[in-house]
Amino acid sequence: ARDLAVEDEIFSCGYFADVVFQFRGPSGEVEEVYGQSALFCLLSPVLRTQLLPGPCSNDEGSVVQSMMSVVNSSASPGRREVRFHPMITVAAFREIARYVYRLTPTLTMSVLPELMAATHFLDMLELEELASAWGLAQLQRQHDDGVAATPDLAANPAEAEGALRTSVAMVEDVLRC
Repeated sequence: ARDLAVEDEIFSCGYFADVVFQFRGPSGEVEEVYGQSALFCLLSPVLRTQLLPGPCSNDEGSVVQSMMSVVNSSASPGRREVRFHPMITVAAFREIARYVYRLTPTLTMSVLPELMAATHFLDMLELEELASAWGLAQLQRQHDDGVAATPDLAANPAEAEGALRTSVAMVEDVLRC
């Protein structure tokens, strides 16, 4: 019940949101993900510098500014709108929101490259490492099974989390060398 209520809030309603992340689809439609800016800022230094006033904010230069814009909402006073460059997709950002709100991931291999790009840009190292490890585990499983199927993370969250932890340990060992 908790997860359904949170999903409804961040993916549909936005009643309690102080920020809305906007993504323009291929046909021009705008898709939105709602949230509490403080939670996103806590986990993304890039969002922190763009959304928080004072000592946390700074001018990240033209790279960040060319990839996202932040404006005060004219439709909802007190809410800010973040518009991303098309490189940051709504599918990837939904996975980021799931991570921020501790919801069960729905990651698929088809979204993995988009998620890797988004987490790298937003400097969300932990999620980037988890996604990378999950992808490596899926590739290893496909290789071991000799099947080209791409199982989804949501199919068995407990098994996926174990695979993520094992893969993260393997990646860390490789990176130490």
